[in-house]
Amino acid sequence: MKDRRYFIRTLTLLTAGFWAKAASGGFFPEIKPDKEGVYIINRAEHSMAEIAAAIAEIPPITYLPVPMRWLNLTKTQNALTQKNSLNIVMLGDSIVNDTYRSAWYQLLEKGYPNCRINATAVVRGNTGCWWYKQKGRVKHYVTPLNPDLVIIGGISQKNDIRSIQKVIRQLRKTSSCDILLMTDVFGKTDPNDDRQWTFDIPQSADNYRRGLYNLSIDSHSAFIDLNAYWGRYIRQSGKPIEWFKRDEVHANIRGEQVIGHLLADQFLPVQKD
Repeated sequence: MKDRRYFIRTLTLLTAGFWAKAASGGFFPEIKPDKEGVYIINRAEHSMAEIAAAIAEIPPITYLPVPMRWLNLTKTQNALTQKNSLNIVMLGDSIVNDTYRSAWYQLLEKGYPNCRINATAVVRGNTGCWWYKQKGRVKHYVTPLNPDLVIIGGISQKNDIRSIQKVIRQLRKTSSCDILLMTDVFGKTDPNDDRQWTFDIPQSADNYRRGLYNLSIDSHSAFIDLNAYWGRYIRQSGKPIEWFKRDEVHANIRGEQVIGHLLADQFLPVQKD
C-alpha cells in the first residue's frame, strides 16, 4: 500500500507540472550551447509518459531529510512558503544536467502550489567551479537569472574546494541567494563496491565529500550529501549500477529519477504514513 501511495503521489505531482510546461512551449526543444560550450536549459527534456514509466520501474524512494535541512536556506524556505516564486539555478556539468532532466523542480512546485518554481540549469560538460570562477563567468551566466537558490554539484570539480569557495564569494558579491552544495553521484563510482563507496563521509581531510561539507560550514552554505543517499538507494534496490545508467558515466532516465526525487525530498513537506 505504501508503494502504491508513493507512485500515485509522484505521478499526480508530475502530471500537473507536465501539462503546464507543454502548454508553454512543449518538450524536446533544440538546445544549443553558446560559444563557450555552456548550455542554458530551462525546459523539460522528457515527456510525462517517459517519466511515469521510469518511476513505475524503480523501487520506491524513502528518503527523509535531516532535521536541519533548512539551515542556510532561509530565503528558499521563505519563498516556498510565503512568496509566489522561487528562482533556482543549477550550476555544474553533465551530471548536474541529468539531475535537472529529472524534472525534480516540478515535484517541488506541486508540493508548494502557491509558489512558482523557475529552474534553470547552467551546465558545461566536464566542468566545475575551476572554470566558472574565471573571467566574470558567474556574473555573466548566473547573476542575470536573479537566483534565490544556486545549487552547485557534479563530478567535475576535481576536488578543487578552493575554486568552489571562490564561486561562492563571487555569488555573494552580487546576490543574496542561498547556496546549496551537493556531493557527487554517478560517474564511475559503483556504490555496490565497498572499496568505492561508504554511506558515512570519510574523515580524511583530502576526501571531496568531507571538504565540501567543511566548506558548507565555513561559507554558511547549505549541504546535501546526495552521494550517501544515492549510494544507499542503489545498494538497497538490488539492481546493478548499470541498470541506472545510459553509458559509463551518466544516469539514464531511471537514475535521473532517483537523484531527482532525493533532491526534491530535501525541500518537500514530509509525508506522514
